[in-house]
Amino acid sequence: MTGITTDGGYAEVMIAEARALALIPDELKSGDAAPLVCAGITTFTRTANAGRAGDTVAVQGIGGLGHLAVQFARRMGFPYRGDWWRPRQGASRAETRSACLH
Repeated sequence: MTGITTDGGYAEVMIAEARALALIPDELKSGDAAPLVCAGITTFTRTANAGRAGDTVAVQGIGGLGHLAVQFARRMGFPYRGDWWRPRQGASRAETRSACLH
């Protein structure tokens, strides 16, 4: 039976402590909630535990995890800075790397 003999993403059931669970509202589709489960927990925990009141949160890369980190930092009241530049079209790796350092 899947979930009893198979672990991980193919499992249909699992056992977890109630304090480690979060209720997903019925109005929210599973596909829309999924990013909040893995990426959301990762960035929320690090953002919440790494900063103290008044600290600036730096987010490197506003991608799958970074866009969530910016939203969490903003809601938690942290000043934040994000790295969301895009390299010039056709730029060489050396030009792109140089732009990162400045």
